[in-house]
Amino acid sequence: MKLTWTLSLLLILTISKGQTVYTSKHDISEVKEIVFFGYDFSHFKLTEPKRIYEEGLKAHIPNWIEYLNAKEDEAFLKKKMKKNRIIFDFKYITDVYKSLSDSGLVSMNKHSISPDSIQVIINRYQTSHKEGIGLSIIVECFDKKNEEASAYFTFFDITTKKILMTNHYATNHHAWGIGLSTFWGRALDATVYAYFDGIYKKDLKKK
Repeated sequence: MKLTWTLSLLLILTISKGQTVYTSKHDISEVKEIVFFGYDFSHFKLTEPKRIYEEGLKAHIPNWIEYLNAKEDEAFLKKKMKKNRIIFDFKYITDVYKSLSDSGLVSMNKHSISPDSIQVIINRYQTSHKEGIGLSIIVECFDKKNEEASAYFTFFDITTKKILMTNHYATNHHAWGIGLSTFWGRALDATVYAYFDGIYKKDLKKK
C-alpha cells in the first residue's frame, strides 16, 4: 500500500511538471525512440562449477557487451523495433558491472532471477534522462550444461520506472567458439536476435 501511494504521488508530481508518462505496452509501439540502457549483469551468474574459484571472469563482461553492440547495433534495433531513433546510455550499467566481483559470478546450480525482483532492479536505475521509454536487457544466466543464455527484456517508463513490458527469454545450443568471450557472446547474441525476431512482436500484439 505504501509503495502504491508513493508511486501515485510521484506520478502526480511528474505530470504537474509537464513530463510525459507512459503507462502501457501500447506506448512502446507508439513512441518514435527508445533509450537503450544496455546489458545489465548486476544479477548475472555463470553456471559452470569448475570456474567457481577462477579469477578474471568479470573482465569478460565488457567483451560480451562489445560483441553484442557490434551485432545488435543501432540500425538493428531501429529495424526490429520500428523506431526512428535508439539512444544508447550505458553509463549506469557500466558503473554496475565495474562494482561486481569474480567470486559472485559463478553458481553451482542453474541460476534464475525472480520475476518479482525485476521491478526492484529497474527502480535502482539512475539516468540523466527525465522521460521516455527505456529498455534494459537484464542478463540472467549462462548455463554451461545446456549451453543456454537467458535474460529479461524489460521496457519501462523512465520517469516513474514503471515496467511496461518484460519478457524472460532463453536460447540454447548456440554457444560455440574458443574462449569465454566468444563462446557466450555468440550465445547471448542468439538470444537477443531471437527475442526481437519473435517474442517482442508477438507480445506487443497481445491486448
